Amino acid sequence: MAELALMSRSKFVDLFKRTVGQSPGNYEIDWRFVVAQGLLQQDKAVTLVGYENGYENGSALARVFRKKLGISPKQWLEQTL
Repeated sequence: MAELALMSRSKFVDLFKRTVGQSPGNYEIDWRFVVAQGLLQQDKAVTLVGYENGYENGSALARVFRKKLGISPKQWLEQTL
């Protein structure tokens, strides 16, 4: 992203943090998480959602869910429906 913005990496990260409130890496993780939640609500399998969002497998996505929410994707889905 820094290259596209014609900035050094450190300058880009600094400006991104001041503008968005978090690092580009954390923003990407949060964005992928929100996309995954939407796909899960469309009744797609955890493994498929994981792959579609760039996770190595469904277990990797489940680890992100547990880290962020303390529950599995299936538990989250049951709570949201």
